[in-house]
Amino acid sequence: MMTLSGVAACSRSDAEPAKRTAPAGASVEVAEVRTGAVERRWSAVGSLKANESVIVRPEIAGRISRIGFEEGQRVNRGVALFELDDSVFLAEVARAQANLVLSGSNAKRSKELFERGLISAADRDSVRAAQELDEASLRLARAQAAKTVLVAPFAGNAGLRGAAVGDYVNPGQDLVVLEDLDRVKLEFRLPELAMPDIEVGQSVEVNLDAYPGETFKAQLYALDSRVADDTRSIGARALLDNPDGRLRPGMFARVNLVVSRKENALLIPEQALLARGGKSFVYTIDQGKAVETEVQLGQRQPGQVEILKGLSAGQVIVTSGLQRIGNGAAVKTAPKAQDAARESAKPPAAAS
Repeated sequence: MMTLSGVAACSRSDAEPAKRTAPAGASVEVAEVRTGAVERRWSAVGSLKANESVIVRPEIAGRISRIGFEEGQRVNRGVALFELDDSVFLAEVARAQANLVLSGSNAKRSKELFERGLISAADRDSVRAAQELDEASLRLARAQAAKTVLVAPFAGNAGLRGAAVGDYVNPGQDLVVLEDLDRVKLEFRLPELAMPDIEVGQSVEVNLDAYPGETFKAQLYALDSRVADDTRSIGARALLDNPDGRLRPGMFARVNLVVSRKENALLIPEQALLARGGKSFVYTIDQGKAVETEVQLGQRQPGQVEILKGLSAGQVIVTSGLQRIGNGAAVKTAPKAQDAARESAKPPAAAS
């Protein structure tokens, strides 16, 4: 009886697992492998600079008698920005002119006397040298007087001035910044590895924090002649048109230099990737089970990666919950994930 009872008990114990429900698969989110364009690009950050920029400074000391511009306004080339009191300098010009008249008369008289044999050649030459010295003094006085007027060397936008009428200024003192903003320069640096991909004339995409959501076009026009020893990078400059004057020197810029574009590339979300032993894998789904699949990667772009080998368009891959599954594990896709996978496979709606 005890033996039979034991057998019966064993029979019931063996039968119980057959009545239990098979364990449900791990819940995961999925997406379909899709096709799209992928770009190979170099990215950098930089700053905007004026196309031309100059700090207006006097070469001589003097008191400002007139200011010929409004702060922040555009001025034309040759406009007198500042005028210094020129009374002393004009007096120097008048004195130099008078001295030259006198030395000129002396030179004429000495020539006549020399021709008559009344003075020596040395005396004649001495008088002639005095005349030449007075001529040089007049040129110097006129040059000094001309420096009392500070003109705009090119057309541009004047900044905020650092002096007022009546102020006494010294040589080299900053008075105002003048900048040509019809076009602006973009200065940035690229790693030396980018050098085979870049050349003068290429188009550059520029995004500015000041204007979120807008992309500006620039053209690369110059590369530095050397690579920096400390950063192993090369300086680059591009030009942007600025017809409406919105772009200002000093703005922070994000730079993208597209060097190639590939259409119909296979793309998957970057979070679907697994890395192990220097190789990359994804989980595909086959008959409700996860299948670990090795893939070969191509270009990366924000949130996506190109697949060169291992997948085909339309395959379903796991994008979330990878840590809960393994190769051959039963999986259950969340309803939202299934809907999202179907939506990702649809072509974008035509713009109305």
